[in-house]
This record gives sequence, C-alpha cells and structure tokens, in this order.
Amino acid sequence: MRGLMGVGTNRINKYTLGKNTQGISNYLKKVFKKDISVVIAYDCRNNSKELAKIVANVFSSNNIKVYLFSDLRPTPELSFALKYLNCQCGIVLTASHNPPEYNGYKVYWQDGGQIVPPEDQNIIKEINNLEYKDISFDLNSSLIKFIDKNVDNEFIRQSVLNGKLSDDIKLKNKLNQKKTFNIINSLDGIKETENLALKYIKKSTKSALQIDNKNIREEMLNLTKFSYERTK
Repeated sequence: MRGLMGVGTNRINKYTLGKNTQGISNYLKKVFKKDISVVIAYDCRNNSKELAKIVANVFSSNNIKVYLFSDLRPTPELSFALKYLNCQCGIVLTASHNPPEYNGYKVYWQDGGQIVPPEDQNIIKEINNLEYKDISFDLNSSLIKFIDKNVDNEFIRQSVLNGKLSDDIKLKNKLNQKKTFNIINSLDGIKETENLALKYIKKSTKSALQIDNKNIREEMLNLTKFSYERTK
C-alpha cells in the first residue's frame, strides 16, 4: 500500500492504515491462533513514526504482541528482526523512492519476505470485509516492546558475517586491484551504505566477529542523517 498522505479513503492516514492493520490482525488470529507477535519498523518519511505507533496500537488492541523500533531503521533490518524474534508478521512504514508527500505500508510474513499468494489475497479479503467502525485503536501498552541495540548489533554482526568474502590477505589484495566487483548489502539500498560496506570488506583483515560494531553503527547513523537531509 502506497499513496499520498491526507484525509479520505484513498489516502494514507490513521484510518486507512488502521483498517489494514485490523484486517491483518483478524487474519493472523485465524492462521496462528495464539502467541502471535509482529515487528514494526519505519523510515525517515514525514509521519512515519506517528503512523507506526498507530499501527502498533491496533495490533496491541487485538492482543497481538508488538516489537517496535524506537527510531528509523533500514527496511532489511525489519526482515531480519522478523525472523530473529520469531514473529509471524512484519510491517514497514515507507514509500521507498516516492516524493515526500507519500507514505506506504509494506507487509512481511514469517519467512522474512513480503507477502505473496495466498496470504496477500486472503488479507485483502479480510480488510475489504471491515467497516471503519470495526477498527480497534485502544492501546494495550503491556503488549508493546521497544527494540533497539540488541537487534541492531545482531543484524550488523550477521550482515558482516554473511557478506564477508574471506580472511585470506592475498585474496583481499587481489580483490582490491579489481575495478569492479559485486557486494551483497543487507544494510540498505542507497549508494552511501554500499560504499560503507565496500570500505569495511576491503580494509578489514579481521574475522567478521571481530569487526567493531560501534564504528559501523556510528557511520550508519551518520548516513541515515544524510539520507534524511536529502528528503527534506
């Protein structure tokens, strides 16, 4: 779901996202019955944080446990967190490359990927069967848990571990002499973070587990701030 933010049933707002979330809640209860949990992330777009809290309120009101990032995160971290925390569903508030007046709502399933048939059509049916008066916005704060560094650090650790090519110095030197090569980057899709991943792969002679997560976090935060300034 992606569109202009504003008032009306064809816009992104509290009620359209609330209806979506209520429909997903109903479907999750049909499929998984009990011990259901979801994780929610959002980007730096206008109103993403506020909309994420609304989505969290609806899930919690339906007795579904919510893991919510307290600040913006790259979309791939939502996919990672979904599986790492053993959730059944994940939501990202983002509209990717659309203009600033847009926002969106991406739905992920328990395998860590975006929904595909039959889940997509089944969820749409649940949503279409609802009226706006059926949405439950009543916050249950006991079911909302904020997640941050514990998931961040594991995401970075496993990203570096899985993206690391080799500890062989000769191979690294040979790699450095090449003009082009491929990078698998689970941190983000923007050029700046691709360059960051490249720098760490090229300069590191340590094992993946020894790379300083603090330095990576600091540089990722700086890049996030840069990306935010670009969208203003």
